[in-house]
Amino acid sequence: MLYPVIDAFSKLGLPRIKNDDFYDRLSRRYSMIIIGICFTIVTSTNFVGNPINCYTHNIAGDHLSYVNWVCWISSSYYLPFDKPLPNRNQARPERIPYYQWVPFILFIMMMLFYIPGFIWRKLNRNCGIDAKAITNIMSGMDQLNSENRKDPMISLAKHIDKALTYQRDYHHGFIYSTWKRFSCLICCTVGQRSGNYLAFGYILVKLLYITNAIGQLFLLNIFMGSKFHLYGLEILQKWFYGQDIESLERFPRITMCRFSIRTLGDNIHPYEVQCLLPVNIYNEKKIVSKIIRKISSRLIRLLEKKPIHEYFRKGFYWNFSSHIVHRKLSSRYHQKNEICSL
Repeated sequence: MLYPVIDAFSKLGLPRIKNDDFYDRLSRRYSMIIIGICFTIVTSTNFVGNPINCYTHNIAGDHLSYVNWVCWISSSYYLPFDKPLPNRNQARPERIPYYQWVPFILFIMMMLFYIPGFIWRKLNRNCGIDAKAITNIMSGMDQLNSENRKDPMISLAKHIDKALTYQRDYHHGFIYSTWKRFSCLICCTVGQRSGNYLAFGYILVKLLYITNAIGQLFLLNIFMGSKFHLYGLEILQKWFYGQDIESLERFPRITMCRFSIRTLGDNIHPYEVQCLLPVNIYNEKKIVSKIIRKISSRLIRLLEKKPIHEYFRKGFYWNFSSHIVHRKLSSRYHQKNEICSL
């Protein structure tokens, strides 16, 4: 049953285009597939199955469905079995606010994982060089037969030469010279014609991936209660000491629901029933796996062969280095012309 869903989500992110690395595909593709499957399961459970079942021994059987939906919509609260039920005038514990919104939270997470890859593809189309065509040519190139590589190499050289010619012609203009003097004050210039548009776009997308990985934990903190961004540390601590990682306070299976029924004569009858939330078993496992996956992705990015500060260093000093090279080559060219004239 899940095969069509997995096949649909696996087609997201244009996997055949190899213009990003594994760390990016881990976020924009594989994480989207996992969250998409979870989204499908949770949505079908919440809106098709029975996400909540309440124990209503003193309520007529034909009202059972009404009680279940009232407790599902109005939220319930967690009360351990070793604590007595509060009286009518006593305050109840804080209600559990999140479980109705889990499908929407997962959908927002999918979009946040998709946005950096979408921006990267848009930047590739507007970078002044057809990166998609170049990567397709290189990926389809025959690595063994040199004769078969001749035509792809010629086509690849034409693409690169066209982009470099466009940049070289622009560098000789008066406007560029004036702008170059001004840009030296800030060490770099970002744009298609300055030659570093794609590099700075890549740095921007890398920062978006990192911000997304960190920001989603705080997003969960907004939806699921205070200090939820520390929940991952709690899990690791329990796992390290060999304790049970189940959190009944954050993901309770059995909760209490208080509601009132109005009858004739404006008589209001309060009820308090015990409810079972089987969906929280799945929610806990899903959130725990998500936190572990995010911690793993951060460690993978820390161990990346090319850290992001390398891209910053190369990007910020690209214009300065190219300016030195152009000046040296220009001086050598003039010296050669003077020698030839003699």
